[in-house]
Amino acid sequence: MPEYLEAWISMPGQGAESAIVASSKPNGYRLDHWRAGRVIVSCVGCFLYCHRRKIRLLWHNAGRSDHAESVVDFRIRGNFAGSILELRHMALPSVGEFLWHQRLWSASLSKLALLLRAA
Repeated sequence: MPEYLEAWISMPGQGAESAIVASSKPNGYRLDHWRAGRVIVSCVGCFLYCHRRKIRLLWHNAGRSDHAESVVDFRIRGNFAGSILELRHMALPSVGEFLWHQRLWSASLSKLALLLRAA
């Protein structure tokens, strides 16, 4: 659901004057990072499969045609009292992309953990 993604995704460079807007696409979603009335980063995720405890999707920075699709795996191990979320992002095209996505997932998972602890 797009509104759930908006609650925990945190893109690098996102601050008080910017926002993440998520929208549904056939078999996936789009995440737009807005600042000063314009989209500065747009990422598209297309589900390859989505099971109860694992999700795999193709990931693409839609704003840059020179970037190939990469693959993101989410897996949940354990139970609600002690679950572990494993995230692997593979086939990133450059060190710069790796570092940008490392910041994205680190900040996003930290935000998700805070939301889950508060629930």
